[in-house]
Amino acid sequence: KNSRQLLNLLTDTSSWNLPPEMRQALKTIKKHKSEIENSFVLPRLTNGPIEGVNNHIKVIKRIADGYNNFKHFRLRILLSLKNNVIFFSI
Repeated sequence: KNSRQLLNLLTDTSSWNLPPEMRQALKTIKKHKSEIENSFVLPRLTNGPIEGVNNHIKVIKRIADGYNNFKHFRLRILLSLKNNVIFFSI
């Protein structure tokens, strides 16, 4: 998480004897240097909670062997996620 160290590392790569794949990776890092530096400063954002909900829904689908009624399927998802929206949207 040090942008100066990253800059020093990226500027002195010409003397390294690297395989072509590693040179390509360094070229990509140089291309996205400003975005990488921004990631050092800005807070970390993640889509982990949404991925967890998506995985939970997939597990319910797998266990249920299909619902005949979409409203029942939706209700099962909302109940299992302990979502209070179900009382207002039924």
